Amino acid sequence: MMRRSKTAGALAVTRTLAVVGLMTATSAGIAAPKTEVAAHAEQSVPRPNQAVRVADGAAGLGPLEPWLAVDPSDSRRALVTAMTAGARGSVIYASDDGGRTWDRAAQSDGSDIFPSGDPMITFGLDGTAFFTTLASGMMVWRSDDEGRHWREGVTVPGGSYDRQFVRVVTGDGADQGRIYTAGKIGITVFESIASDVIAVSYSDDGGVSYQSPRLFLPPPGEQILHVVTDLMVESGGDLLLPYIGFIRRGGGEGPRDGRLTGRFSLLRLSNDAREHEGPFEMATMHTYGNARRGLSRMGLGGGRLALDSASGAMYLVWPEAVGERIQIYMATSVDGGRTWSEPQRVNDGGFDANLSNPGLAVSDGVVAVTWNDRREDPSGRCFRLFGAVSTDGGSTFGPGVPLTEGRACMDGRWANGGDTQGLAGLGAGRFLATALHDVGGERQLWVVEFAIEAEAP
Repeated sequence: MMRRSKTAGALAVTRTLAVVGLMTATSAGIAAPKTEVAAHAEQSVPRPNQAVRVADGAAGLGPLEPWLAVDPSDSRRALVTAMTAGARGSVIYASDDGGRTWDRAAQSDGSDIFPSGDPMITFGLDGTAFFTTLASGMMVWRSDDEGRHWREGVTVPGGSYDRQFVRVVTGDGADQGRIYTAGKIGITVFESIASDVIAVSYSDDGGVSYQSPRLFLPPPGEQILHVVTDLMVESGGDLLLPYIGFIRRGGGEGPRDGRLTGRFSLLRLSNDAREHEGPFEMATMHTYGNARRGLSRMGLGGGRLALDSASGAMYLVWPEAVGERIQIYMATSVDGGRTWSEPQRVNDGGFDANLSNPGLAVSDGVVAVTWNDRREDPSGRCFRLFGAVSTDGGSTFGPGVPLTEGRACMDGRWANGGDTQGLAGLGAGRFLATALHDVGGERQLWVVEFAIEAEAP
């Protein structure tokens, strides 16, 4: 039998009072657009420190798709990765002083640019770290010195991957130190349009080798797998794997405005990925297809999942197509991901702008969401990093505020800044986030730390 998550019944009762107004499903599966959001009253706001340019500033590299990891055993240790312009490679930076200074990391051959893109990074045990890109299908590197130097990469079996993730079991138990990977790979299904499946693999020898992946396919007659959108490991050892499948009904097309209708679903996998529970429907989502390519590029990247290890609550945030604009929405679960609240909009402004690329993290019960916000630019090309926080388990959010002074101006395939956003909790309601800034005609990678501050009455 698969091990069940230990979400306490008392927790569910306590949190139900906080989300009672959010649990009524609508026929469309998405909350109606709101121009006035009463839930944003009397909440806390993020208070940012001065942004810090990552060491070397990534000058001339044109960073995209940032990702961030903080060592769960020591929040002073942080790693930032980003893809270089044109997806020619990826870079890594390491900090051991909470993000005040950064060192450029290198491979065993001395190169400080790692092959391929879609970079993801995470910490393991005792200062080890693991990093992956789409090189050779999917490659994973290991570092034994907190991310400054990296061993030769190891290829994960399965073939050609897309939007891959890597996580390590850092809690106590028999699986401590196990490295999990997940992503999408292509297959051939006779007499069906399905061409992609979810592939989950793991390593029990410190990343020297990886098991042949276990494969999972949504019902091909009902859904088309789009992308794996995150990967988490519960304290009990179960894997949490959210993904997006586009609904095939009516060819998958939504309303006549060109929106596509999809569904976030959650698989709960046993520690060896041989047994599963679910999938459980998390939220119905909408995005724009090729018919509205300009808007579609604003909403790339799927969603982010966060887990509050203390309470067991789960959070999902994503870019949602509302009419002619992309907005930021969230859904919450208090029963191990089996049922989810009705989605609500996180941003309290920017209703006439396209917001993109949300980040999500939890820090001692405080939930933070960041996003690239274009409300200050009538042309819609330039964005600045905004953020909002919740102190009541995601039921309500304080107002969104700018977290940095700098901004980036982008269009084309990378109009949203890439498909990922770096955000991690530091404990005690503090967070560290990545931001893209244009400085002197060059796009650079920055970080900013922020904490919560009570809003003035």
